[in-house]
Amino acid sequence: MHRKTLFLVILASLVAITAIALTPTIYEQKDRVLSEEEKAKAIGDFKVQLSLLNGTNHVKAGEKVCFHVKLSYNGTSPRIIYYGHLHPFRIEVYSDGEAVAKIPEIILTVLNTRVIQPSESLESSDLCFNFEERGIYKAVAYAELAFEDPIYCQNDKQCWQRIYSNELKVVVE
Repeated sequence: MHRKTLFLVILASLVAITAIALTPTIYEQKDRVLSEEEKAKAIGDFKVQLSLLNGTNHVKAGEKVCFHVKLSYNGTSPRIIYYGHLHPFRIEVYSDGEAVAKIPEIILTVLNTRVIQPSESLESSDLCFNFEERGIYKAVAYAELAFEDPIYCQNDKQCWQRIYSNELKVVVE
């Protein structure tokens, strides 16, 4: 009886080890090139939200306004994302349809890699702009991400995806 039990324990262990070894990990997906359908699904799993830190969209000319940007991931499994800065966010401010500012002004050429878990989010609150002139401005944020290692992309423009936020109106008096 003892040998039979030992044999079953060893057999069960081998089956478990084999199952674990055959299960793809997030890191095995790192060097994979995604299909267009996979990219579209990945984009749909993310949401970018833009809000104002000072709580009001009516400000006085010369006043500094800080934005809060949040990237939420609603996928069902961990995903590797790549972005080129300390965070993946950029905000563009428009007046009469013309871009008047891009925040941050300079994007670092550093490639960051991160595994993002389901229901996890990335946030940034250090994106500020001085509204010097009166008028009505619109701000929109986006996260620029790659879902596959940019080294393996055939076309750089196909590699990087922009996920846009809601639009915010700022009234400067």
